[in-house]
Amino acid sequence: MLQAARVWAVLLLLLSVSFLQSQGQEGGTVPPPTTPDLQSCTNGDIRLSDGSTPREGRVEVCLENRWGTVCDDDWDVNDAAVVCRQLGYSTDGARATIEAIPFGLGEGPIFLETVQCLGDEEMLLNCSHNGIRNHDCTHLEDAGAACEEIGFSCKDGEVRLVGGDNPYEGRLEVCRSNRFGTACDDLTWNDADAQVACRNLGFEPEGAIAIGGGQYGFGIGAIHFAGLRCTGEEESFFNCSIRFTLFSFFCSHFDDVGVLCPRPNATCTNGDVRLVNGRIPSEGRVEVCYNSHWGTVCHSDWDENDAAVVCGELGYERAGAIPVGFSDFGQGDGLILLSDLGCNGTESNLAQCPHGGIADHFCLHLQDAGVICPDPNSTCTNGEVRLSKGETPNEGLLEVCYNDNFATVCSTRFDPVDASIVCNQLGYDPSNSFPLAGAFFGEGVGVILLDNVECVGNESNLLDCDHEGFGVIGCYHDNDVSILCGTNNSICDNGEIRLVNGTGNHSGRVEICFNGRWGTVCDDEWGAHDAEVVCRQLGFPTEGAIAMRDAAFGEGTGPIFLDNINCAPENHSALIECFVPEDEAGVHDCSHREDAGVICPIPSHACVNGQVRLVGGETDLEGRVELCLDGYWGTICDRFWSDLDAAVVCRQLEFGPTDAVALRGALFGEGEGPIFLDQFFCRGDEEHILDCLHTRASYDTCRHSDDAGVICKLKSCNDNELRLVGGELESEGRVEICRNNQFGTICDDTFDTLDAMVICRQLGYSEEGAIPLPRAFFGPGSRRVLIDQLDCLGNETLIEDCPQEADNRLCFHSEDASVLCQVEGANCTNGELRLIHGFHECEGTVQVCFNGRWGSICDDFWDHRDAQTVCRVVGCETEGALATVEAYFDVADGLIFLDSVQCTGTEPDILQCPSDEPGLHNCIHSEDSGVICQVPNPSYTCKHGELRLVDGDRPFEGRVEICINGDWGTVCDDQWDTDDASVVCNQLGFGPERATPVRNAGFGAGEGEIYITQSRCDGSEGRLIDCIGLGPGTFCIHAFDAGVICREPICLSGDVRLAGGENPNEGTVEVCVGNQWNGSICDEGWDNDDAGVVCRQLGLEGEVTAVAVRGSFFGDGPGEVLRTQYGC
Repeated sequence: MLQAARVWAVLLLLLSVSFLQSQGQEGGTVPPPTTPDLQSCTNGDIRLSDGSTPREGRVEVCLENRWGTVCDDDWDVNDAAVVCRQLGYSTDGARATIEAIPFGLGEGPIFLETVQCLGDEEMLLNCSHNGIRNHDCTHLEDAGAACEEIGFSCKDGEVRLVGGDNPYEGRLEVCRSNRFGTACDDLTWNDADAQVACRNLGFEPEGAIAIGGGQYGFGIGAIHFAGLRCTGEEESFFNCSIRFTLFSFFCSHFDDVGVLCPRPNATCTNGDVRLVNGRIPSEGRVEVCYNSHWGTVCHSDWDENDAAVVCGELGYERAGAIPVGFSDFGQGDGLILLSDLGCNGTESNLAQCPHGGIADHFCLHLQDAGVICPDPNSTCTNGEVRLSKGETPNEGLLEVCYNDNFATVCSTRFDPVDASIVCNQLGYDPSNSFPLAGAFFGEGVGVILLDNVECVGNESNLLDCDHEGFGVIGCYHDNDVSILCGTNNSICDNGEIRLVNGTGNHSGRVEICFNGRWGTVCDDEWGAHDAEVVCRQLGFPTEGAIAMRDAAFGEGTGPIFLDNINCAPENHSALIECFVPEDEAGVHDCSHREDAGVICPIPSHACVNGQVRLVGGETDLEGRVELCLDGYWGTICDRFWSDLDAAVVCRQLEFGPTDAVALRGALFGEGEGPIFLDQFFCRGDEEHILDCLHTRASYDTCRHSDDAGVICKLKSCNDNELRLVGGELESEGRVEICRNNQFGTICDDTFDTLDAMVICRQLGYSEEGAIPLPRAFFGPGSRRVLIDQLDCLGNETLIEDCPQEADNRLCFHSEDASVLCQVEGANCTNGELRLIHGFHECEGTVQVCFNGRWGSICDDFWDHRDAQTVCRVVGCETEGALATVEAYFDVADGLIFLDSVQCTGTEPDILQCPSDEPGLHNCIHSEDSGVICQVPNPSYTCKHGELRLVDGDRPFEGRVEICINGDWGTVCDDQWDTDDASVVCNQLGFGPERATPVRNAGFGAGEGEIYITQSRCDGSEGRLIDCIGLGPGTFCIHAFDAGVICREPICLSGDVRLAGGENPNEGTVEVCVGNQWNGSICDEGWDNDDAGVVCRQLGLEGEVTAVAVRGSFFGDGPGEVLRTQYGC
């Protein structure tokens, strides 16, 4: 049972979180968004939140100038000890908590995970961890800690109450072995035990109440007692007997007991009730007094009889009392004192009713009960209705008066018949009324009075209709029903429709009128049958009506009234008749991007049915096929579109059917308007395209990207004749071959250098240096793909001599093959490199030469090793070379020759680096790669690759900035981790240990260039610039500038100190080298002037006379002996 209770406690925590997120804090109303904790804090600070005392709570750490939490992975007492030390508490008795249970869920970022302190660190950030924001945790894993004051001690048997609203209540903690711990509720905890606690605290023991089940929060640390058997007279819990039960062996802090002691000078007596948070005195959340403490009542089994007792006790009429649940009047604080009440309605107060025991329940405050009592001062009568929050008096949120109070109505099953009763009550036309669900005019507050209302239609009052009783549990205010009542002065009538933004009055976005207001229709389930009903209602022919979706006629404004319309043209003559009551008006899951439209046939034809035309071609003989139906033009879907279909189109256009070619995929551009027909099956001898078998096009399977086209009477050519199309030179282009008097393309499947060699040889060029280019390199062709799986050996004279397959229609023009053939007199040689668009000769976009043409290199896999090879080839320094991506130096023109280049950095030639075949890529010029090579220059103020830390509070932390060719810039935090941070700290002389990466501009945003992105150090590199990574080019902004926190150094390089003397003013001069006291000074030439500089650096100038002492007078110095013969 105890283990079940623990599971129940966790489930309640998760339930409360999800419920509050979805329903809000009060009355089911979603609360306004909370403002993030943007309180200014100093990076590295920590705090404890949501604990019962300042010494305990959820651990939160400040980074990036905001508070975040710590994940509990590997969290232990050593980590808690460091937290306590940093906060100024004792580390003795420090306790660690996990799983967010004791102190609740945090908010905002989770900054740290896998914290592993040794226990002696001064700050939590000095401990080892996974890096800032590097985790796989949720706030259910927030870590916590509990500390004690320095010098704290307690006496065995001492008692304290923690977590209550006042000193007389709380979680029981008892001192044992100088440490406070809790007691377990293992089914033995009772009021006699509670009396011992109250006596120890100096309170009246009589009337003490035992509280179980962790209702005052969950403790941490030891559980000191289980199986207590006190008589109530003992002076200390150590005097009570102990008798363990089976459940004693399964205790956890979910079972921590609490105590409720009587309060002196009581302000209320047992059984008193009050109503809280209501709009008027006669309604509110029920709170009951016990032992001078106020607490709430759980709505479990809460009914009219319980509500009647409350109203009677408060002096209101019992008859008509309405019970309210689910904290409709807000959630209370403190204890939930009663649950499972079983009043019969005649009791004088709640204390006389049977119940589940004082504070014995499994409830949360989101289940707090409330009542609405009849209001003696009410100005409304039972059944009176009103509409609120609407723009006009005849529309709004429905509210009904009952027992002198107005309340809302749930929209479940509320239909136009129910709405007509309301409108009739209000004096409006009942035949022109409509319900709107989903709190259409906004949510109500307080009670939801009715649910599942079912009127017949002849009732005079809404309360005469059938319903499930007064007071609703299980419906929330986001389901409040609203009403639209018709008036005589509306600008439109309910159900009236219009078409908006079309090309004429026969087409457009469908809008429907409710209560004088126009709104749109969502296109979910929208189809031809719905379009036919719209056209019939508007007086147009219905045959050929076309349903349009996805806001084809533009997005509307205002409400979306209807969704999931399902018309039957044989039964419906108006769109409103298709309305399904279950899909209530105003209820939808749509946006105006889904507004429905129609195109209706028009009686006067602008073209003749069945007429065809070709659009978008270069000549009259070719183009996109458009067909006239019902007076307007539309396109044909290309599914199963064949040369036989094309032949019929060409014959109908009087071009003749011979050699007609069918083209698919909107090769002549995408059409507009409707797509009429699909799946033609012509024999080829029909006179008109409509004579062929076909189907009506479906929006679900056809788009204008599938528009069909034709080419009639193609130009003749010789079989196996080759040509290159689309290139800038005659020696390059898309390969087209002639078969059956028609040119067509070659699929790039298996297309390689051997195939390119044969093609270039057949065209009269040298086969040497022939380069195959796949994926429609010079653009897609428009005619049929004639060859697939070309597999030449390379020695063939003609392409027809090579093994090949005819195209089986599984290859598309996006796969058309192309070639580059080598020409004489080229102005560059294969593999030659150049840099363009840079500010000097050693930086820029990289271009490589093939067959006398310059082309760029795609940045896939491009990194600093590729940059090193490029810098070597172009004659620049390779050390510190940076790779740039995403056309950092601007895009290049022409072709993209190489992709996926993966150099080692040592190659003398780019063509020796592994890469995809020349011309094979999936890139565009915005992915052009580039390099920045080092340019030595004595005028530079910083050295290439040098680092500095900026804007930190201490010298060993800050934003990382790197010098590139004399200019300082920042580093992007993409993939920034502990290995990168350790390289930075080591390069700066702080050592790699405990280096902490900081992301998201934790030390402020820098300026200028962002020189390094996606750094991928492994931790062994000597300099950041030596790590694998990218230079500038990838998307990054200064809000993502990287920083580090290095281990605090023993000393700063260049500092001096005196050692071995009898007082601070004398000694051997020691110098800080590499942040360690590792240097001393040779005494050759050492004199009083040199000594004076040391004294001045130590701040002793004016206090002493500087005297130079030689010969290791104060003992040998440490480490390296530094330079001799100083000349100060």
